Amino acid sequence: MEKLLANKLTHFLFLFFLFYLNVNNLLNAQDSIYLSNTGNDLNSGSIRYPLKTLSKAIIVSRKNNVKHIYIRGGKYYGVSVILTSKDSGLYISNYKGEKVVLSGSVLSDSLYKSGKFIVQKLQGTRNRSWDFRMLLVNGSPRMLAHISDTLSFKNIWNIKAKPATEGFWEKKPSVEALSNLLYSGFDLNDIDINNAEVMIPHRWDETYSAFVNLDTVKKVAVLAYPALQPLGSYGADSLSRGKYLIWNVKQGMLGPGNWYLDRLNEKLYYWPYPNEKLDNLILEIPRYRAIFNFQAGCSNIIIQGLDIKGCTNVLQNELFAGYGIDATVMGDSINNIVIKNCSINNSGGSGINLKGSNIHIVNSNFFDLHGGGIYLKGNYNTVDHCKIENVGNFFRSSVAIAASGKKNRFINNYISNVPYSGICGIGDSSLIDNNIIYNAMQVLSDGAFIYEGLHSMVKIQNNLLVDTDSSKVKKFRLGIYFDEKSLSCYVNNNITFNIGVPVHCHLARNIHYFQNNFLSDNEQRLSFRNSEEIFFNKNLFIIKGKLRPYIYPENSFSMIINNFIDNTIFYSSKDLVDNFLIKLSNNNSISQQDATILDSKIRKIVYINKN
Repeated sequence: MEKLLANKLTHFLFLFFLFYLNVNNLLNAQDSIYLSNTGNDLNSGSIRYPLKTLSKAIIVSRKNNVKHIYIRGGKYYGVSVILTSKDSGLYISNYKGEKVVLSGSVLSDSLYKSGKFIVQKLQGTRNRSWDFRMLLVNGSPRMLAHISDTLSFKNIWNIKAKPATEGFWEKKPSVEALSNLLYSGFDLNDIDINNAEVMIPHRWDETYSAFVNLDTVKKVAVLAYPALQPLGSYGADSLSRGKYLIWNVKQGMLGPGNWYLDRLNEKLYYWPYPNEKLDNLILEIPRYRAIFNFQAGCSNIIIQGLDIKGCTNVLQNELFAGYGIDATVMGDSINNIVIKNCSINNSGGSGINLKGSNIHIVNSNFFDLHGGGIYLKGNYNTVDHCKIENVGNFFRSSVAIAASGKKNRFINNYISNVPYSGICGIGDSSLIDNNIIYNAMQVLSDGAFIYEGLHSMVKIQNNLLVDTDSSKVKKFRLGIYFDEKSLSCYVNNNITFNIGVPVHCHLARNIHYFQNNFLSDNEQRLSFRNSEEIFFNKNLFIIKGKLRPYIYPENSFSMIINNFIDNTIFYSSKDLVDNFLIKLSNNNSISQQDATILDSKIRKIVYINKN
């Protein structure tokens, strides 16, 4: 009997051993791959034996043609994967609603105290193969050391400006005009050009660069990348009167919460708050430029339910609207990509920058980004039910959403606190519908809450645009702006509130405004420059101040004003909100039901402002 039991036990152990040796072969019978923080990349990837890293899961997926990857709850650091055409059809998701955080950062180790600073050695930062401009300390972003209040350059550019489609300037700027910053006094004499980087605001964009040479005798600092605009241009603009910022210098370490990267000695210096000690500090240091990088040919991929954060960007110029900034999700020449129920936040670059067709960003949140929110180039792309707020925290030319191509749709989104435009371009025959935009244009000018240029047959409808900054300096922000070569576009049933210039056209043609509501506790200006065939029908103005049309050239005044038909203007001597419902009720062209709906929206705005 004992011998029989021993034989059975031996047989059982032998079978178990065979199972263990061939566990990876059994993956062919699996329809999903799982990974967990407690997993191991030597495991099979089953739910019982999960993998450890997403990069390994991608390799196993390709090898075994398994297209579902589920990630168990937890935080995963140092994540960065490249998806190729081999990954087409892939589905990556959190597991059953568990909270998954994928970070492109690495955690600090071997921190030590040096005077009042805490120091982390970072091998590889000297030659910028590892570079970053954002740091999270105990989960919160900290301020990169900088100098800003006293710096001004002496460059002057008096060349006459031309439309962008004609080359911007009557005379093409030289390399020197774009690269040689003439500084004052001793402003830059003591800075270390191995570390220092410079930010120069222009009117509607911004240059970010480093220095390659510093002549302390001639007072000339040479930029590593040419400026986007000639230095000293747009001198009349309040932001561009020779002001600039220097980032990442030890002279900018002015108090707790500041940090800088000493690239030459490969050390990160952080000035802790009084309650921050070596034993309770966690530094998340951005290491990778993207969590997901889609290569050409990727198609039919879904990414769902992930919290994505902690990426960096290389030293790069921002380009117009922040298009040049690295993003947490990047890709080119892709098709049928869906990103839904995700959160992209706390990264040193932008959120998403993709080029392709049928890209759909759905029900996702974007916040606390150094760059912009979502950038899409291509056709039939959609951004739907997304929340985008507090973006462009470092790169101030950034926008919430930008696109080009054709037949794209931006619908049902909430946008707030953006340094430049809220929505910037969308593409031919495209739709901007039912979005709410609060407080765009907070830093740069010559953009708008909704900006469109170069495209035709764009529809902008049912949007609510709100500016809560009542200061006189910023009261002439732009609401809906059709710039050069905008053609045959339609604007209807939108509401603007306290936006000084709710409507602006420049070199645009055949633009129709129908049944919009322009409301303001200040004066408003309607602006049309070198535009024609502008139609204003059945719009409502309720204004506490004055309505001032600005039409240039003056000989086009009669042509434009003759197309103003059946509009209604109310001038209010009291605050707009207190009289809003009664004013609407007196307007026969708006029903009582519609008046009540609009009044509710405006009162909601006031409630938000007070809280």
